[in-house]
Amino acid sequence: MSALIGQNNAGKSNILHALDFFFNPSKDKINRESFFSEDPASEPTEAIEITVHFGALNEWETQYFKDYIDGDSLKVKRKVLWNSGEREIQHIGIGRSPNEEWLREDEVTGEKIESWWSSKESLVVNGLKFVPYLPKQKPRVGEWKQAIARFLSENQGKVPLNEVERPNIKGYEGVLKGGLPHCVLVHGISDVLDQLKVTKTGPFGQLISYVLDSIPQDKKSALKSSLDNFAKLLVKKGDSDERLEEIRKLEQRMNELLKPLANCALEIRPTIPSLDDVFGSVDMYADDGLSTSIAAKGHGLQRYVILTILRAYVEFRREGTDDRPKGRTMLLLIEEPELYLHPHAQRALMQVLRTIATAQDQVLYSTHSNLFLDMKHFDEICLVRRRQHGKGFATEVTQLSMNAMIDDLEARHSHTNPTPQSMRERYSHAYNPIRNEGFFADKVVVVEGQSEEYSLPIYADALGFNFDRDNISVVSAGGKGIIDRLYRVFNEFGIPCYLIFDGDKDHHESDVKNQTRLLMQLMGREDAVPEHTIIDGKFTVFANKWEDELANSVADYSSLVQKARQELGIDANSGKPLISRYIARALVARGQEEGAPNKYVPAFIGQACEKIGQLQWTGTVLHSTHTNAI
Repeated sequence: MSALIGQNNAGKSNILHALDFFFNPSKDKINRESFFSEDPASEPTEAIEITVHFGALNEWETQYFKDYIDGDSLKVKRKVLWNSGEREIQHIGIGRSPNEEWLREDEVTGEKIESWWSSKESLVVNGLKFVPYLPKQKPRVGEWKQAIARFLSENQGKVPLNEVERPNIKGYEGVLKGGLPHCVLVHGISDVLDQLKVTKTGPFGQLISYVLDSIPQDKKSALKSSLDNFAKLLVKKGDSDERLEEIRKLEQRMNELLKPLANCALEIRPTIPSLDDVFGSVDMYADDGLSTSIAAKGHGLQRYVILTILRAYVEFRREGTDDRPKGRTMLLLIEEPELYLHPHAQRALMQVLRTIATAQDQVLYSTHSNLFLDMKHFDEICLVRRRQHGKGFATEVTQLSMNAMIDDLEARHSHTNPTPQSMRERYSHAYNPIRNEGFFADKVVVVEGQSEEYSLPIYADALGFNFDRDNISVVSAGGKGIIDRLYRVFNEFGIPCYLIFDGDKDHHESDVKNQTRLLMQLMGREDAVPEHTIIDGKFTVFANKWEDELANSVADYSSLVQKARQELGIDANSGKPLISRYIARALVARGQEEGAPNKYVPAFIGQACEKIGQLQWTGTVLHSTHTNAI
């Protein structure tokens, strides 16, 4: 699974539509606006190129594409040219080939063998002699190609290879259609009736085809016999006329009326459907207490039906038939699967997509919902950004690799032996849908608890820092222990991240102080617990606690706490976040009464907000040899 996230107009839908065009190319999907041009009034000169790299090929795919695979992967390009309104689509295989002409099978001819054979001892590459692979007598074309295959196979990694394009190879288009994953795009606002159309390439059409193919022959014969008997009542067969009397009378009367006008005879021939045609026009009804066409139901139920069709389609493809091999996989592209669904339904659909993806198929979706992000699978998140590129814009995608995170943990804790599964468990504990909001932000402020989460935005707004307007998320870690995990993941996605946490210098537990030391190390500072509050460009750490800092900064702090407890009905041992929010609102209201909302905002909060406003991403913090894929 891959979740494409990012702001509007970043390019998420472009990625899905580019993939859809790659797998299902059609000139109807391309128009003038599809091409980039520095001058919109001029004809496009640059082609559209979509290159897709296929890795982790299964056994069937490896066999199917054996003549096109480079190593263990396959790379294919679609190219679209624009010429005075005409669109030309090319399909190009991309492989790797030796520099030497005599090692390229497509260059081997009888005439060239004559030349090569005359100086065969010079056929050497990287110190490897080709002669031992040749027969003693001058080889024929087929024998030379066999020698190339053995030579390259036995010397993999030793023979230099260059990437080459093979445009419009004979038969290649047919290979692509039959072997690449079947791709289905579900649009953000999709008409369920479009998905119900019985077409040869559509999922529902192929479902129907599969059902018809699986009907036993005796039942097919009975159905055909019934259709033939039905046809006899409507269609005249030669000299035999067993049609309904009403039809014959109508035809006879029409001919009587036509005879004075023209010397010809009319015959009524209704179209009688074949077994395949019976499903040519299908409507689907849903009974949710009232049985009506699915087109009359709500958009949420319609999207359920579309996904149900696709799930059934996936299952039938896995079963396979003579002309539908089991090995061919499916690529499911979905624009905003959360549309029209309430939260519980979103979580249920997320599980459905996970079920599809955990078999052998691939799911890519764009989303604005934090319920469609699963932090156990942080390596599936694709953060899409729009960047200035020359006179235009480019879409940049950032992912975080599992290997990078494992290397980092091993480097910091040499006694550990993390696995992908243990890393998923480690990070599933750190995240929840509320914290996932940070992935949609331009900046993230990670705070230790809810006291800061509840009150910091109130103070910031009074200071002129509107976090929502500036797309800044305040995320509570719910304790100091997981702040580092939140910071690492947000930071490695290139999201500037600011930390606010308690130093706890007077805390009696050594583990709590050690957590402070580790966070200070993460921030590139000395590993000692600070003796005083530090407000830095990347973090703020209090000598003890947020509440202590407030108490030192607000003259009537104790009386405000007492008022909060009385008005909110909170006892002395609970409700710190509510009290912090109450105090923040009280201080801002006090300033508003005097015409200056920020007048009573504690100075340390103002300094921290200034640092947040200036925050920039400064690079990776991982101890790793791996780099993120951009």
